[in-house]
Amino acid sequence: MSGLVKGSTLREMKDGIELEDGPIAVDRVSIIGEPSRGQTLLEISLHSGRNRIVRRLCEAIGHPVIELHRKSFGPLSLGSLSLGDSRDLTKVEVGQVLALARDSDGEEAARV
Repeated sequence: MSGLVKGSTLREMKDGIELEDGPIAVDRVSIIGEPSRGQTLLEISLHSGRNRIVRRLCEAIGHPVIELHRKSFGPLSLGSLSLGDSRDLTKVEVGQVLALARDSDGEEAARV
């Protein structure tokens, strides 16, 4: 993301902020490595899958997203898949996704 992110900003993300469609708070957030060239790499985990939620959250705290990579979604993880690769879901994964959909209250379980 753009800018050098301070500890107080991470706390703000954890405590939650108000967006136009309601409040959002991250479950976990950490700085990865050392900030460089006016940019900070963060790992963010959250349970909300609202439209463009990570981009909107980061914009609201004054640090627009430059590049975004989803590592996992609910029980599914990219693992060792390379850009453009795909694989079939296992039977267990299909069951987990179906259970997630059944149990969902309109929120998707997502980790970014």
